[in-house]
Amino acid sequence: MLVLNDLGDATLKKIAEVEHPVVFLAEIPDAAVVDAVRQSEFPLLLIDQAFSEATRDFVSARNTKMLDTVRTMARAQIGLNALLEVPRSLLLTIGAKEPAAALAHRIAAECGVDSALCRSMVEERHFERPLREALDAHFDHDRDVRYEDAADLLSRLDQFYGFHPERRVPIWSVPMGLMLEAVPPYLSATDPISLLGPARCLSFGPYLHLPSGRWRAKFTFAASDNKSTNSIGFDITADEEIKLEETFDIKKSGKFAASCEFAIEDSFYPFEFRTHLRRGAIAGEFSLLSLALEKCA
Repeated sequence: MLVLNDLGDATLKKIAEVEHPVVFLAEIPDAAVVDAVRQSEFPLLLIDQAFSEATRDFVSARNTKMLDTVRTMARAQIGLNALLEVPRSLLLTIGAKEPAAALAHRIAAECGVDSALCRSMVEERHFERPLREALDAHFDHDRDVRYEDAADLLSRLDQFYGFHPERRVPIWSVPMGLMLEAVPPYLSATDPISLLGPARCLSFGPYLHLPSGRWRAKFTFAASDNKSTNSIGFDITADEEIKLEETFDIKKSGKFAASCEFAIEDSFYPFEFRTHLRRGAIAGEFSLLSLALEKCA
């Protein structure tokens, strides 16, 4: 088995050395891998696993941080969805009580592996349990508690990411825990940010990946304790460029709302929503209250 997430020199060298049938495992395939697979002819199978389950398994297997993993898995979903668009691809759904042995036989059949060979390999292992049960026994999901709101975060991400776009909520509220303050130690931007000081970036995030197309962003924010007019700016970056910029001059305390539209051309680049103080301020506080994303028709 070879991991095929990119076509770097190390990966190409391993492929060149293969002299027997091999299984490629693509966890986080990049655009080059998707293009190469599209032009190949070997069987292409994808396992229909919920975003939250895949994220928890990744955290446990690699001992990674929850927020870093969420962004990695969002990137992975883009690549996997692109592979699903390849005409010969097949999405395998795993039954909750389906023994892992049955799944192994289904995979073997789709890949043209001799059933007798598959049976002998399965008999050497303990595949009587459902796959989820076997994975739960192998992975330590207690590590998720390092991130306080892991359950809520993953539940909300399940509403947006996955292999079934028809199940996506029409308007998705970005978890505010993914927005970060723009100064060390880069805490989640869920508390008010002081505006006192020079012009600067106030917050950024969520560094997630969006499917290509046209999107509408709706956001709300609050400002308070202004001693003079404070200039608050917002911008959106995607496709490695600034898509749009907006600035609001705020004189009074209150809650404010705005919306804008932007286009995503290359889903493999992350989407970022940033807030700024455009001019130095002598007082004031700023809070980003919400950010919602909607795919335009």
